[in-house]
Amino acid sequence: MNTGNICPLPELVALCRKYKLRIFIDEGISFGTLGKYGKGVTEHFNIPRHEIDMIIGSLDWAMGSIGGFCVGTSFIIEHQRLSGLGYCFSASLPPLLTSAAITSLDIMKNNPCIFKSLKDNCIAINNGLQNIHCLECSSFTESPVKHVYLKNRMDRTTEEKLLTKISDMCIENNLAVITPVYLETEKSLPRPSLRLCISTLLNQNDIDFALNVLKKCAEEVLSA
Repeated sequence: MNTGNICPLPELVALCRKYKLRIFIDEGISFGTLGKYGKGVTEHFNIPRHEIDMIIGSLDWAMGSIGGFCVGTSFIIEHQRLSGLGYCFSASLPPLLTSAAITSLDIMKNNPCIFKSLKDNCIAINNGLQNIHCLECSSFTESPVKHVYLKNRMDRTTEEKLLTKISDMCIENNLAVITPVYLETEKSLPRPSLRLCISTLLNQNDIDFALNVLKKCAEEVLSA
């Protein structure tokens, strides 16, 4: 979420085999967005599920609900279920949100073409960002989350002010682009950026509009 990058899972799995380590993967954002059927980073890299000791995921992002899930061997899942505080102190989902999550899973299962559409939109946005020469994007090409940075590095305060101005101008021009907010108590804050979230509902006109507005606003602010 803070970078738009994807973990090098094949290399991590190789390290686990070499050093006999367990590996837990957080698919909170990748579940419902990556892979041919939206099953996440493991499917994206074609890593067999038995190679991962435990996968945790969220129903908040692509599912439009709340809560989450754990997937793994029966030994690990039973240990987590019986020993984790969440089992003792958390509540089940309300029926409405449970139904929403199930409906989202049904949509994923019955319409796998949406993930091809999302992937195409991510690539189109990524390619378009390369033509905005005053900005740069280092996020993974197929990631539905993009972080856009100023091409020329400055001190943190100056970058935050400039990016906020770009964001405000984009919003005035009907493009919702935000600057992420982080807790000031974090030891190492991510570099200031504009965060874009890509949707499968975008068409080519939407993409062209977003890129043109972002380019115009960025160039206007940075040339002032």
